[in-house]
Amino acid sequence: MDEVRLTGNKPTSRPWRLTLVLCFVLLVANQCLAQSEYDIRYDEDDGLVQNAIYALDQDANGFVWIGTDFGLYRFDGVEFKHYGMNEGLSDHEVLGLATLDEGVVVMATFSGKIDFLYRDTVFNASRCSRPELMMVRGIPKMKKYSSNSFILGSNKQSDIKLLKFDGSDVELVGELVIPDSGMTISMDVSENYIHITAGYEEEMRYFRYSRKNLELTTWERLSEPGPSILALNDSTVLVKHTAELTSYRVRNNGLDLLYNLPSKRVQNLDLGWSNSAIVSTVHGVNEVRDGRVIRKLLENKRSNASLMDRDSNLWTGTEGDGLFVMRRTGVKQVSGPTDRLKSNVTCISGNDDFTIVGYDNLQVDIYSQNDKQTFNLVEPGTPEFNARVRDIRLTDQGKWYAATDHSLFEVMPDGRRRSIGSEYAFKVLEYHQGRLLVGTNIGLATYWGSGKLDIPWDHRVTALAVDPDGGLWVGHKEGLGFVAPGEEEKPCSGMLSQVRINDLIATENRLFVATNSGIFVRDKSSGKTINLKRNINRVCHKMFLSGSVLWVATHSGLSKISMDSDGRYAVRTFTTQDGLASNVVNDVYVQNDKIWVGTNRGLNTFIESELQRPEIPMTQIVRLQSGNQDLSIYQPLTLKKDQRDLTIWFSTPVFGRKISYKYRLKPAVNHWSETENKAITFSQLKPGDYQFEVIAGDQNGVEGGQIARLNFTVLPHLYQRTGFQAVSWILGIGLLAFLIDRLNRRSRRKELEQNRLEKELASLELDAIKAQIKPHFIYNCLNSIKYSIIQHRNQDAEEQLSVFARLMRRTLDYSSLDFISIEEEISFLREYLTMEKLRFKKQLKFKLECEIESPGTRYIPSMLIQPFVENAVVHGMNNDQKISRLKISFREIGDRIICEILDSGQGFSYDQLPSNEKPSGLSISTTRAESYNVLYGTDVTVNLQDMSKIDTTQTGTLVVLDMPIRTQRKLNHENLHY
Repeated sequence: MDEVRLTGNKPTSRPWRLTLVLCFVLLVANQCLAQSEYDIRYDEDDGLVQNAIYALDQDANGFVWIGTDFGLYRFDGVEFKHYGMNEGLSDHEVLGLATLDEGVVVMATFSGKIDFLYRDTVFNASRCSRPELMMVRGIPKMKKYSSNSFILGSNKQSDIKLLKFDGSDVELVGELVIPDSGMTISMDVSENYIHITAGYEEEMRYFRYSRKNLELTTWERLSEPGPSILALNDSTVLVKHTAELTSYRVRNNGLDLLYNLPSKRVQNLDLGWSNSAIVSTVHGVNEVRDGRVIRKLLENKRSNASLMDRDSNLWTGTEGDGLFVMRRTGVKQVSGPTDRLKSNVTCISGNDDFTIVGYDNLQVDIYSQNDKQTFNLVEPGTPEFNARVRDIRLTDQGKWYAATDHSLFEVMPDGRRRSIGSEYAFKVLEYHQGRLLVGTNIGLATYWGSGKLDIPWDHRVTALAVDPDGGLWVGHKEGLGFVAPGEEEKPCSGMLSQVRINDLIATENRLFVATNSGIFVRDKSSGKTINLKRNINRVCHKMFLSGSVLWVATHSGLSKISMDSDGRYAVRTFTTQDGLASNVVNDVYVQNDKIWVGTNRGLNTFIESELQRPEIPMTQIVRLQSGNQDLSIYQPLTLKKDQRDLTIWFSTPVFGRKISYKYRLKPAVNHWSETENKAITFSQLKPGDYQFEVIAGDQNGVEGGQIARLNFTVLPHLYQRTGFQAVSWILGIGLLAFLIDRLNRRSRRKELEQNRLEKELASLELDAIKAQIKPHFIYNCLNSIKYSIIQHRNQDAEEQLSVFARLMRRTLDYSSLDFISIEEEISFLREYLTMEKLRFKKQLKFKLECEIESPGTRYIPSMLIQPFVENAVVHGMNNDQKISRLKISFREIGDRIICEILDSGQGFSYDQLPSNEKPSGLSISTTRAESYNVLYGTDVTVNLQDMSKIDTTQTGTLVVLDMPIRTQRKLNHENLHY
């Protein structure tokens, strides 16, 4: 595919020219691609407080146990849990340990005593029926024998015991005796045999015992004493002498020497990878295979113990330097991070035979099988030497080009090189007909072989890609552009204009765009662009398309996007947890099945099928606590009535990988919640039975095989128990019935008294309101007369005084009544409006309508309507119209009277007016209506509407009063005041 060609294809003509380039180098260095050294270290800053580590082992659950000069530690990948003399150990110095079934940990201490840790409880000689079985003279020698037993000896005893711990006591399973009272130097166990080296006054001997019947099968004199023996298998052992390691083939009648290997001051021997041995010495760690040291690790550090865990990670305990872990990930460190000049890989290119790697110092490494050659684009030490190599392009003519921060470099087949142009070059791309396109900091340049660059654009170009049909895609500061074949070379706008484009890959159907905001995939047929934000929402530097798999170098690891024909995507991310030197990945290149990864801490390679991705073990519940009290995780858990809070600690022994958890508490919460914490607290738990479930997962969504479960019960209080509640219900119902009867009687009496008081209060309030209406009405009338006098309209003032006198008589009469007839109300309103007519003359026109057949027999609350009419006159006259109209109508609907007051003023909403601007007359009338409702059980309602909101062609205010009809008979029946 074209995407493969853009990063360099296998030469199809004159391959010998490229060979000349590979021969023309300033520095040639052959090196094997080596596994990275220890990538994790733990010390006191992580909670591992110690000066020396003596023993390491891993139990069936995956936890790593560490014997130190400060006690025993359990490590779960995150936290170190400590057990010391305060927890019951016989001695702080744990020289040896072995993990057995059911979580039993056996410890040999410096005091010569044996301790057991079982279910977080320490058992020692003082708690056993035969204390002598758990003690030895001298320095104890201990080795795991089977899943539930171990062998125990010492450097001052000639007998070795086979012991078993059943959880509460120690049992002697068997015993073997070293001939001639030899003292145990070291021992190891293979599949069918026990291997022992024993010391005598002038010599050391080797003994092999059958595991089947503990009988001696083979023995041999050895030349010199030594502290260690390692059984590589049933028939091959490695023995440490004073100054050398010796490998022997074991025969029935003795030993055959295989090889000698000089080695001084060996502390411990353990099995390594692929039949190798891990030799811990005072000067570091050596991996030995077939009589030679194949690797040296932790040089100049005193190593006391090693452990190869179930995931093939190598653990090494040191003296004073902490605990080191070398993970067996399958990722190889090719260059960096120890080489400062080769630590930042900026670009990778190649073909089937060669891989070319660029760095940030104008250096290029060329890899061929196990050979590496270094090529300097400029002389080291020059100012340009610190420039970065951004992109490399191999051509079929044997030449190759390097785009750098300095310029574009052309390297000829004979090794000659030259710098072309003076602009920063970000991307080089062979387009067609020998024409080279180069993206620079000032535009898209074309190179025709004339030794110079033509700059036709003025945009900063950061990415280039060619369609199968010859179209050109360009990423620049304006966004994404496209140039069709034969068209003028200029960018087009509109696509991805708001993001930084770092790389492009074009296929027949799709365009892949790497940006600072993720990966965009453009479907060429539909023109639709998809953002893979849900899967990759990070800075994406470079891409490589291999079949249906898109590899993406990002700022947060290497992402593999697998695509299917239906457009679905699956993403897997590789990070430092998988063995990469850094999560900042600058470029990626796929060569057959090998993945080359350039990071800011060096070059990595791996074959995906060979990667070590251990399964996540089952999560373990490791601690429980309610309040400040620790609870046992090994007994049925029942929380008492005063224990309503529960904290659950859980752990998954995964080393070097980030772990998150999903949990739920059934039946309270049936959906899963996610957390990265290792403890969850549940508060205020209700009584009932619960089941807590938790499962671990890694960054790629891989979950642990099994769910850890914890069942527990929360006991209720006495008052929450069923029997107590049943009796309480019976008594409560009887008492409730009695109380309800008493309360109903008291409530009825209280309600009657309340109604009486409310009516008295409403009557008093109504009288007070009536008292307010009189002065208010008088004031407004006198104010109208005053206005006529000020205008020197004396005749009008005289007529107004006459009308005012009649109104005052009616006001005095009506204000003492609770109800008046509609006929009387209309007469009263006509008198009032007549007085106002004298004031405003022709500016005021009013109309009174009554559609009620017998208005003299229909009664309404007295002095209720006049304040609304008065307000309508005042607001109706405050406008720019020459004539203000007022219409008052009464009609009967069913058993209710509807009174409508419509003015032609500016209109207003009573509820929206500030309290200090509301007309006092309206407030009094509204309050009076409410008092009538309380006192007489009526439902008088008042509704004010702005006419402009009903009909935009009108102005004014409509007041609608809705009142129940009162007849004379009803007034007499209710004893209402008339």
